[in-house]
Amino acid sequence: MVNMLVRSRRTTSRWGGVTQVKMAGTNVMMTTYEIITPMPEVRPKCLSMTVLENVVVGAMFGGSGRVKSHSALEQAESTLGFMGLYNKRDHPTEHLNLNEKKMVELARALASKPEVLLMDEVMSGLNPTEIEDSLRLIRRARDELAVTIIWIEHVMKAIMGAAGRVMVLNHGQVIAMGNPDEVTQDKRVIEAYLGRPFGK
Repeated sequence: MVNMLVRSRRTTSRWGGVTQVKMAGTNVMMTTYEIITPMPEVRPKCLSMTVLENVVVGAMFGGSGRVKSHSALEQAESTLGFMGLYNKRDHPTEHLNLNEKKMVELARALASKPEVLLMDEVMSGLNPTEIEDSLRLIRRARDELAVTIIWIEHVMKAIMGAAGRVMVLNHGQVIAMGNPDEVTQDKRVIEAYLGRPFGK
């Protein structure tokens, strides 16, 4: 689904492991979180870069136009503060744990000030505590930064805790759409994914 959305637009570019898509002047940032590959085009160099340097890349090159270095630095530091990663700013990315690397990817996308953020399997591989912490950050990004989030996710607790509207696909077909409570009680969703009503 994310690939379809991205490839349906001609004005796309790759930078820093994140795909930038422009829709009528709007920056849409797509990050693939399920398998962490920060800056895959320059992975060895990227992993030796600090957290701050990674996020500066997003601030400088991820928006509608290149941002001057001092403004990008300020935006990156502000974003790291928002994400709770400011005290890690000078750490090499390779020394971070999985959840921290995921949050650096999210910070890099948010530093470009997108209006729409596409996220793919951000909760994959995280433990319950990390999921709760990530959910708080994602809700804050949605509410405080006014970012619309299109999120593909299989961790039901995450969807129930953050999504306002859910679309469920099975073999490429939409089988349910609505708020989380409605969708998780849908018989087709229960048969395809849950096995029993969610929470029971």
